[in-house]
Amino acid sequence: MATKPITCPGEGLEGFLFFHDNLVLDSGNNSFPPIYMFLNDIGIDVESYSKNRVILPADQCFLLSQNDIGDYFGYVSFIAVKAIFPEKTVQSKKYLEWTYKDETYYMGELMVLSGARKYTTDSTFEGWNLAKPSEVYTDGGIVFCNPHDDIDIKIEILIAR
Repeated sequence: MATKPITCPGEGLEGFLFFHDNLVLDSGNNSFPPIYMFLNDIGIDVESYSKNRVILPADQCFLLSQNDIGDYFGYVSFIAVKAIFPEKTVQSKKYLEWTYKDETYYMGELMVLSGARKYTTDSTFEGWNLAKPSEVYTDGGIVFCNPHDDIDIKIEILIAR
């Protein structure tokens, strides 16, 4: 009698993943997916990472906060966001808004943010703070908003520390 083959928990997931400290674009059926970016070349060591998929409904927002991935202060060193728009969306509508520290920006189909947390001479932090906003961390997290009233946007988020 045949038995079902053993599969690893990560197998079958499509999209961007970390594989041996490299960013790979996995089709879901490769044992060794093709390398998209060598993170060692840009000085990023991956200690832990998380991958999320979110459907952003029309005129809705989503708060990205990853306290479990960030360091003690909530900072991460790598964020990649891929937006998947409905098939018949015109090119001029393929964007969404994201807000970080009260500044609003726009992104198209792919955004990559990198940079380790560092201290400046005035003792302020610079980097990507994904701590959930609270009384202590008032400016943490990134808010993604769908500015369109007629389409839903799927977003895939890859975060690393």
